[in-house]
Amino acid sequence: MAAHPLASRLLAGLAGGTRIWLAGLLLSVAASGAHATVAEAMAAGARAHQDGGFEEALVFWDRAQLQAQGSGDAPAQARALLGAARSYLALGRAPLATQRLEQARALAAAQADPALIGSISAALGSALLLAGEPAKARPVLEQAITLARADRDQDVIAQSANDLARLEAEAGNTGRAAEWYRHSMVNARLSGNPALEATAAVNLARLPLAPDARAQALAQAGPLVRALPHSHIRAMTLVSIARLRSEPADPAIATDADR
Repeated sequence: MAAHPLASRLLAGLAGGTRIWLAGLLLSVAASGAHATVAEAMAAGARAHQDGGFEEALVFWDRAQLQAQGSGDAPAQARALLGAARSYLALGRAPLATQRLEQARALAAAQADPALIGSISAALGSALLLAGEPAKARPVLEQAITLARADRDQDVIAQSANDLARLEAEAGNTGRAAEWYRHSMVNARLSGNPALEATAAVNLARLPLAPDARAQALAQAGPLVRALPHSHIRAMTLVSIARLRSEPADPAIATDADR
């Protein structure tokens, strides 16, 4: 689909991952003033989120959600709720994120939009994982991957694979966690989401890997992180890389796959 002129303008300057999940709304904006206003609020929220201004982003997401609700645009309302949930997740407020996501999922289900349901399920899985409910998170994340594979949405696959890896890591399943992190990296690369690829690479390096595997993971993560544009994610992953490099590897550690 050819990009709407307004959508092209609003997407300009947004990094890979933020650009991907916002494009679903912005590339379908109508020429009406009401819808354009919603799109502009969404883009402002995305930029604030990308820059680490999560509280500021919430103001824009809420504005977009109310405007979309007022104009009867359920898909846009669901995407605004999804954006708000992602900002709440970044702030560590899982209950508020979950509340927004349940609202968004109901709206998407009423529209019979499996692609949007997949994106929302991916975020809901993240929220449940953050809330310390891995048993609830697993089926939601698996549903997100199933829907994303049917829709060939590699970005959602990458997001959910990263979260499934975290779930496995927390359960002590290092080998399976490593597989999911690598799966996330591949799909993030294919979808053009360097921030997620770098995040998954750093997460892989955090695992209790054998010394050689750990060194290889760090060597792979470093260039990916340094190549990111200046952003909150780049700053956080650079700090993580520095900490990991300062920690000595434990030669007694082996991955599940090595045993």
